Amino acid sequence: MVIIWVKRVLFCALIVIPYKLLENAVLGWGDNLIGNYLGLSSPTVSQVARFLWLWGVPFVLAAATLYGGYHLWWIHTQTEGRVKKKSAAETLYPRQVWISKSFAKLFPPTMMPMSEAVRYLSDALRGTGMERFARRNFGDEVDRLLTIFAGWICKTSIPVFGKIPASIEFREFDKNRLGQGRFRSGVSEFWLHGERAPAYTDISIKQRHLNRAIEEVKGWEDKFPEDGSV
Repeated sequence: MVIIWVKRVLFCALIVIPYKLLENAVLGWGDNLIGNYLGLSSPTVSQVARFLWLWGVPFVLAAATLYGGYHLWWIHTQTEGRVKKKSAAETLYPRQVWISKSFAKLFPPTMMPMSEAVRYLSDALRGTGMERFARRNFGDEVDRLLTIFAGWICKTSIPVFGKIPASIEFREFDKNRLGQGRFRSGVSEFWLHGERAPAYTDISIKQRHLNRAIEEVKGWEDKFPEDGSV
């Protein structure tokens, strides 16, 4: 403890006090230099007031003018910048849409056939009340089990896609028509009742949506008791 106090005293004596003396000397020299330049050695109140009037007021007015000019310039540049930015966005947006569509055509998302997606769902539901419900009501008929699983996937929030007959382009499946027909051909086609041709072929989902669809379907599990009844 004594050593710490000794160090502090030595620091003040060798560093702080000489620095303060030097600072005071410099300030005094500066004051004298300014006083000699302005002709003020021992200024009176009237001399100080005159100095403030001749130097202070013009300085304040000049500063206010510069600040006002800068403020007006800043507002103008910001407003003009926002207008240019909005105009550029309106010009670039159609180009961005075109580029996005072109990119989507060149690099289409990886699609997963519904016939494959329902098998992933079947594995995820193994041993749950939902699987027992499906097997209790549809037995072990594979096509009927796949149909019920495909219907569950279609009832999730993910988009489902299919191709119009004689078309190569995927289009989003209209889920409102789900009750107007049924899946066929291993859930790869959807037929409307009474029609002689499928409404959609190659029923698929985007591969990246598979896990989301499975999680949403599994979220309905509390509606299916463990014994498979509803």
